[in-house]
Amino acid sequence: MGLSKYIFWGTASVFVLHYLTKKRLSDGKSVIDDIMEKAPKIVKEVNTIKRNIKMDYEQTTGLY
Repeated sequence: MGLSKYIFWGTASVFVLHYLTKKRLSDGKSVIDDIMEKAPKIVKEVNTIKRNIKMDYEQTTGLY
């Protein structure tokens, strides 16, 4: 059971890595390339949401 578990997870990780790094024929980019391009925008949005939540929390706790 132990060996088959490691074989399964190893095979699954290889296929996932292959899928994420495989280049598309249409534009020559991979899923990893798309994630790397969108990362700064996502980080900026998360920071904005974090600031809004912090501001709402401070306003709410200030009332009590």
